[in-house]
Amino acid sequence: LDLQSGELVNPVIVWFRDDEPVMITKAKRAVWRENRWEMFEGANAALDPERPVTLAFDTWIANIPTTPREIAARTRTPEEMTYRELRAYIGDALRQNKPTVDLELKLHHKLSIPFACFVFALIAPPLGMRSHRGSSSIGMGIAIMIGFGYYVVWHYLSAVAQQGAITPFWAAWLPNVV
Repeated sequence: LDLQSGELVNPVIVWFRDDEPVMITKAKRAVWRENRWEMFEGANAALDPERPVTLAFDTWIANIPTTPREIAARTRTPEEMTYRELRAYIGDALRQNKPTVDLELKLHHKLSIPFACFVFALIAPPLGMRSHRGSSSIGMGIAIMIGFGYYVVWHYLSAVAQQGAITPFWAAWLPNVV
């Protein structure tokens, strides 16, 4: 996919009806023009086992409203997307009635985990200071216990959110509150 020219090389499209593949379109290249894909030198193959049909074409117009930018966004993982891109991707998934709990968790973690680092940075100096009565290793042990406790709570609440017991927002932010 070349976003500059809006061209796909060797595209393959699988057409579905009622969640079943019914046709495959293959071409040497496709170009995004006037809100549709113009495909060159390819074939449409029907997947009906009783009447398999393949029709070759030199040029074929596929009225697919998916833009090159939307295709590029779908090929990136949620971890690679920005906060805004992931939020838009979740909106698309909601419009298609797809489950979004995992995506929403990742969206909220994009802010809650860096915030946790800020909280840990605030907690660290008091723990690192050496008291007159105890050794500094006590502070180190407490810091390790806090970090491990945070991870356990974070992981547990993420699993609870995936089961639908709490919202992804609270699963991401409650460990920071605790």
